[in-house]
Amino acid sequence: MAWEEESIDTGADFEEVGGKRNPIKLIVIALVVIGVLVGAYFAYNAVMNKEDAPAEGENAEGTGEQVEEVVEEVVPEAGHKIALEKFTLNLADKGKPHFLVTTIALEVTKVELKTAVEADDKLYNTKTRDTILRILRTKTFKEVSDQATMKEVSKEIQHKLNRIYGEDGKVMNVYFTEFMVQ
Repeated sequence: MAWEEESIDTGADFEEVGGKRNPIKLIVIALVVIGVLVGAYFAYNAVMNKEDAPAEGENAEGTGEQVEEVVEEVVPEAGHKIALEKFTLNLADKGKPHFLVTTIALEVTKVELKTAVEADDKLYNTKTRDTILRILRTKTFKEVSDQATMKEVSKEIQHKLNRIYGEDGKVMNVYFTEFMVQ
């Protein structure tokens, strides 16, 4: 090996040839790591604190003055309630079977949509029940037992039904009025 030959010929120690570490390099590396961590912390806080940002249509100072006119569909404060029939289904657990019995109520924006979903001979009733069943059948016992996951399920049902209903109205909320898992 070259360094061994050099140290034998010149009488130099291993530490003199390159065995010592440069403390300046270690300090620079430590500062870079700290900088990356601080940057990641601020980026995380910026993403997670979006509710601190001004609402759409407000100026940056948050005074509430309108920057530009935003045209949106007027959504009523209280919608129209649709009480769906009871759902009984098997959950997606492997091994020990579990089943779910639930009753769901939807809050919709338009009375026309309420009438269409409640009518047994209309296709909206069938599409609504089918969509909800397809979503709930993919869930496991553990998922439906968790409150946070059920909020996500509620949002998923709302999103998929809004895609089906389109221009005829929107689902404002999904309520589980009865819920039993066994």
